[in-house]
Amino acid sequence: MPEPLARIENYVQLVNALRERAAALNVSLTALDTLSGLHDGYSAHLLTPHVQSSMRTLGKTSLGCVLGALGTELLLIENPAAMIKLSDRLARIGGRNLAQVRNGKPSGTPKKWLRASYFRALGKRGGKARIGMLTKAERTRLGKLGARARWQER
Repeated sequence: MPEPLARIENYVQLVNALRERAAALNVSLTALDTLSGLHDGYSAHLLTPHVQSSMRTLGKTSLGCVLGALGTELLLIENPAAMIKLSDRLARIGGRNLAQVRNGKPSGTPKKWLRASYFRALGKRGGKARIGMLTKAERTRLGKLGARARWQER
């Protein structure tokens, strides 16, 4: 088994390790874009040193592309120190399904709030909240724009 390149416990450490791997291979971010198949400049967004301020993050597609371009893979292993802390919590739960602990229902039951009527009501509340933040002049202007659009459809 190859020697581990980095120990990663969170997202920031993952990004830092990938950036260090690219530097160790002497691969520029532009070259990494080409090797991974990502569009130009995307790796610079993904591997920025300021991870907290970046709008782009490694996702389902980009993670695999970047790992492959750097000749790396992720390996999930058990952390003995974390398991010691976790064992007490697991014992308190007593083998119950965590979904049942959180919402009191078996995990396979349909959730009432996922119906279309829920989302319709949520959208109405969001629309009313948005309108409530506008001034009277802004509401008037939006109303006129909507009326014009409706009349043009006919």
